[in-house]
Amino acid sequence: MSAYKPSRRDVIAGSLAASVMLAGGRSFAQAQDIDMGTMAAGSAWYQYGIQIAQFLQPVLPGGGTVNVRPYAAAVGNIKLINENQRIQLGMTFSTNLRWALAGMTDIQDATAENVRALAGGLDQYYIVMLARKGTGFENLSEALAAKKPVRISCLQPGSIGEVSAQILLRAHGIDEATLNGYGGSINRGALQAAADALVEGRADVWVQPVTPGHPKVQEVAFSHDIEWVSISDEALQTMVDLGYQRAVLPANSFDGITEDLTLPGATTVLIVNAGMSDDLAYAMTKALIENADALKEQNAALSPFDPKIAWRPETLGGAPLHPGAERAYREAGLMG
Repeated sequence: MSAYKPSRRDVIAGSLAASVMLAGGRSFAQAQDIDMGTMAAGSAWYQYGIQIAQFLQPVLPGGGTVNVRPYAAAVGNIKLINENQRIQLGMTFSTNLRWALAGMTDIQDATAENVRALAGGLDQYYIVMLARKGTGFENLSEALAAKKPVRISCLQPGSIGEVSAQILLRAHGIDEATLNGYGGSINRGALQAAADALVEGRADVWVQPVTPGHPKVQEVAFSHDIEWVSISDEALQTMVDLGYQRAVLPANSFDGITEDLTLPGATTVLIVNAGMSDDLAYAMTKALIENADALKEQNAALSPFDPKIAWRPETLGGAPLHPGAERAYREAGLMG
């Protein structure tokens, strides 16, 4: 993994001049800066990071700052947090945590023995699949059963989009080598490249994780004749068995969706290293609890965030709750 070089895209969410008093009247003399791992600038997670930072920064010891970093996506953030490198707070998906905790390295190259959670269920993501209208790929299960040469575009390695493309194949009893044997392929790239591959005819199906109203997907749906691709109930259940949720994308979430779609889903989880101090984990979690409504007002994608369930194992992808975070939820009366 190459060393990170700061860029102008990094967001530093300001600084405070004085040390901050935390629970119990304790103060911290040294400034505690936090690097938060998200995804590329312009992504939903990067925007979340900017919005979350404004509420976390005032509770950092000694007037520390929150630096929102444009890396390293769902798998990469688990690795960095688990190894206690480069970031102290990260975003990942509940699905990726399940795979990491179960040691399913055949799905993703990450483990999570040192990962602890602060809050889960921040949002609801859906794995959508789009095809150009008239190409005959509106049902991916039928296309794969017929051994059609499906060309799939998705995000870069390390993203849930790329992993989901692989899991979609597994749910149909094949792998990438088998797809290649049909004359198909998986083409990986940045968001714009993945979308362009579909609209320019270099891909047949675009696999993309989204929240409702995702701007790039909405742009493609509005500007081009596309089909919302479905899969069989059997394939969907296999993906659920492999760690996804069964999630319902409401009608009218995007142009062309006239009825609810049941899709594989996942939610965003905030994670830290097990070695983070209890006081710091407590302070940040308390800030999230107290500012949940403000976050939802700022970003509709965060409307599912509910501190009443944000601590539950099923919401956290099975990750253990950090002891400091647990104290915050118990003091707020959210845990028994």
